[in-house]
Amino acid sequence: MGRINYSYKEKYLLTASIRDDGSSRLTKKYSTFPSVAVGWLMSKEKFMANSKVFSSLKLRGSYGETGNQGVPPYSSIPVINTSNVGYYFDGSSLSISTPLGPPVSTNLVWETTLQTNVGVDAGFLNNRLAFTIEAYNKKISNLLFSYQTPAYLGGGSYQRNIGSLQNRGIELGISGTPLAPNPGGLNWNTFFEISFNDNKVLNLNGLDNVIISGIGQPQANISILKVGKPLGEFTGYKFLGTWKTAEATEAAKYGSKPGDAKFLDVDGNGTINENDYVPIGNGIPKSTWGFINDFSYKNFNLSFMFSGQEGSQIYSQTIAYTWGQAPGVRNATNSDATKMWTAKNETDIPDFSTTGSPNGGFPTNTSRFVYNANFVKLKNLSLTYSIPQSVLGNAKIRSVDVYVSGQNLFTITKYPGYDPELTNAQSAQTQGVEMGVIPNPRTYTLGLRVGF
Repeated sequence: MGRINYSYKEKYLLTASIRDDGSSRLTKKYSTFPSVAVGWLMSKEKFMANSKVFSSLKLRGSYGETGNQGVPPYSSIPVINTSNVGYYFDGSSLSISTPLGPPVSTNLVWETTLQTNVGVDAGFLNNRLAFTIEAYNKKISNLLFSYQTPAYLGGGSYQRNIGSLQNRGIELGISGTPLAPNPGGLNWNTFFEISFNDNKVLNLNGLDNVIISGIGQPQANISILKVGKPLGEFTGYKFLGTWKTAEATEAAKYGSKPGDAKFLDVDGNGTINENDYVPIGNGIPKSTWGFINDFSYKNFNLSFMFSGQEGSQIYSQTIAYTWGQAPGVRNATNSDATKMWTAKNETDIPDFSTTGSPNGGFPTNTSRFVYNANFVKLKNLSLTYSIPQSVLGNAKIRSVDVYVSGQNLFTITKYPGYDPELTNAQSAQTQGVEMGVIPNPRTYTLGLRVGF
């Protein structure tokens, strides 16, 4: 690895590096990753020396490549398994069988991320107000992926490079000191940051769709990688409510009856099956933000942090289970079960049914259980009182702080579950998929901090 840092007149900045990494987990073990970053402190130029607008101004840009070799050991080496299913080769002694393991990639290479950033940092009012904006374009190629092997090739899964994806976005940050520093008086520091992101799959090396295994069997086919679509995409049946009494004849064509769930027949062939899957949501937010404030007055300090996200959905198998959403299960624990369809009250909440398709009227992949995951959350609130030194006297104690704090105090959201912030996702590919996730706890803390 080599690195160069260069500064000319403390106005023109350059950083460049290059590294060569190796991994025994891959077929092509070595790859080279360069990076370069430049900066221009415009506020130090003569033509800005007397600027009445900017206290500081910096333009910056960077380009870099990084690698990922995050696959299990021996992913590029064929293996032989052992099995309890043996064979009596000599007619009396049981021999352990040694079947071949799943196939392995013969050309497993580094996953490479190429990222370009450009940004502006500006300070105003003697830097009491600061503003930063940064745009980025990230392309990930040779995406490492655990690919499900077809049964006719032995089943299981193996690591392979399947394509590329792109992330683009803008990050904005504003920080300031609305109230000037005043020892013993009221002081206020604040910071707000928001990020906008757009991503899509560019190619899958000839594959059209790649179904992602979720957490557990119920989520086995909910997430999908599809060229031109973003990561975190949900696929399934479009839920249209219930078949009404006036639609009994039409419902019968699908093997259903009034009160059964009604789904969109995409191809219009009179049958509801996986050919009628459509995009039903996405688990990756379009934007995320955070808002931090810190107030101090004499010996008191108050700080709090809000956070939120917009533009994402969550697929909740947990809520599906509260409806007994599995074949033959009729133990609904959802309070809205009192609003199920009846002949006298034809709501859009399906009745229990053993008819209808798909899956006997109990599909798991449906937009019925996809919800808005937008939220605003008070993540942290704390109040601290520092006991004055005049009270501590000659005690050999440097400081004593009494504090009370709370985390996850409230959430504003339309999501009917516990917490829209959490999913079972192990990666962005299954983001937004939820089943039995323990929510973030609401906690309260009362404490004493003593410094010696």
